[in-house]
Amino acid sequence: MRLRWPTSALGRRVTIILQLLFLIVAPYPHSTASTILLHPYLRADISSLAHCSSDYEWMQNQETTSPCLLVAYVISACAGTNWTLPALLPGSQYDGPAGQTVTPCSCSWSCYNLMMACTLCQSTNSSDGYNLQTWPTFVENCTSSETNVYFPSGYSIAGNQTIPYWAAINRA
Repeated sequence: MRLRWPTSALGRRVTIILQLLFLIVAPYPHSTASTILLHPYLRADISSLAHCSSDYEWMQNQETTSPCLLVAYVISACAGTNWTLPALLPGSQYDGPAGQTVTPCSCSWSCYNLMMACTLCQSTNSSDGYNLQTWPTFVENCTSSETNVYFPSGYSIAGNQTIPYWAAINRA
């Protein structure tokens, strides 16, 4: 049976809106539908150029996201923009937040723990020379209220990503 295209302008608009909603929600086979499911489309350009060695798969969250990509999700939750985490060159490090990158998300325990995990997991041997920062050095530009939580309340991570338990631990 073939459905006819609505003849009224209102009918066509409703049909188009329903088709668009179906295209957005259909790829998600979750049991609940909410605005959270639509959130990933608003921040589709969260990425990481850094890749973890397979020896560090245990660092992934339950969605099998590497700490390198997950820290980009954490930072973008407060930045409100797309975010790409660069790969490290041997002998380099990820610096703590400074200037416009100082946000409650970038100053959180989870950001620090995930960023240091990303630093470590990019290394394939001990001679790569990646540098880990201490917590006090990483958060030197943050306020104390920004550094006392694993992830700030009032923000959400796109893509239904979760923070692994080990990344939510206070390293202070």
